[in-house]
Amino acid sequence: MKTNPNPFPQFLPYIRPLSPLFHILLGVFLVGCNLSPVQLSYDSKRNHTTLTTKPLELKGSKYSNKLVQLQASMGCRGRRFCSPSALLVTVTYKGSFGYLKNRPIVFSVGGESRTYSSNLRYTSSYDTRKIARDGTSGVLQEQVSFPIKRDFFKRVALETDVFMEIAGNRFILPAPEQRLLPLLIERDRLFSALGDSDRSTYFAENLVELGTPSELDTGLVVPQDGRDEGSASGTADAEKATWELVRNSNNPEDLRFFLEQFPDSPYAVPIRLRLKQLERTQGE
Repeated sequence: MKTNPNPFPQFLPYIRPLSPLFHILLGVFLVGCNLSPVQLSYDSKRNHTTLTTKPLELKGSKYSNKLVQLQASMGCRGRRFCSPSALLVTVTYKGSFGYLKNRPIVFSVGGESRTYSSNLRYTSSYDTRKIARDGTSGVLQEQVSFPIKRDFFKRVALETDVFMEIAGNRFILPAPEQRLLPLLIERDRLFSALGDSDRSTYFAENLVELGTPSELDTGLVVPQDGRDEGSASGTADAEKATWELVRNSNNPEDLRFFLEQFPDSPYAVPIRLRLKQLERTQGE
C-alpha cells in the first residue's frame, strides 16, 4: 500500500506562507526567555541579594576597533532593593593580547573626569579553543572591577554626555535608557522591568514595605573623595569590608587578592588556611 508523504496536502498552501513568520516568532520567543535586564541572586546563608546588569557592549572611537563590555552590580541585605554608598563596576575585554592590565580607567560626565587607577581588581583567563576577532587562535578575557561612589555612578547612569576612556581609546555610552545602569539607581524602574515572579522572589521585603532599605553589605571598598577614587584600599574599613566579601568564597583568586592587598592583616591567617583547603580540594 502506497502512503502519502503529505497526509494533509490541502493545508500546504496555508502552512508554507506561515513558515517564515513561525520562525521569526519562535526566535523572538527564545530570545525573550533571556531578556531580563539584570541578573538576580539571593544568598540565604548571608541573607544577601545581588543585582548585576547585563553586559553593555561599547565600541571604541572611530580609529579603534576595541570592544569592551560594561556592567555594574550592587548588593543589599535581605530580600530588598537598597541605596548603597558605592556600586561595583566591571569592564571586560576579549582579544588576542592584553589590554586592561595596569591601565587606569577614566569616566567623564559632563566635562568632569574621574580616574580609577588603584583598588582595581584584575582577573584574566585564556581559552585556546576560541577564535579572536582578528582570526587568530586563542582568546584572552580580562576583567577589571572597581567601586564607584553612588553619587557619581548616578551621573554615569543618567546623564547624556558620558564616556569611558582606556589607554587613549574613548568608549561613548549610549542614551541613558539603553544603558541598564539606571535600574540599579531607580527602584520603580527596576520593578517595572521585572516580572511578578522576580519581584516577589528577590524583593519580598520591599513589596510588604518592611521599613527603609538597609545599607550596602557587599564588602566593596568605598572610594574616598578625590580624582582617584580607589586610593583608600589600605584603611581598616576597607580591610574588614574585603574580608567580609571573600571569607566564604570558593574562588582561590579572591583569597589571593585579599592577601596581596592586606598581607599583614589579622585575617591573613584564616585566609591562608582557607586557601590551602581549596587548593587541596582542587588537587584531588
